Amino acid sequence: MRFLIRPDATRGGVRAHATGTKRFPHHVAGDPTLAGESLDLRAEPDLKLTVYTAEPGSPPAEALGLLASWALRSADQAVR
Repeated sequence: MRFLIRPDATRGGVRAHATGTKRFPHHVAGDPTLAGESLDLRAEPDLKLTVYTAEPGSPPAEALGLLASWALRSADQAVR
């Protein structure tokens, strides 16, 4: 994981920003590796927001699509 520290112009402090990749093993979708980015939250200094993404059309994106469709089918069945 790579860390970038840069001055925060509005507060005069330092804000940390980290990027990297993470593998998510799953028994149905395989082992997609996603790009991640973590950001410090100014309002809650002890919390971080981490977002994971996949390149459109890539095998990890297809695995996420499979899981999303699976979750939608499960939700539809629960409503009935």
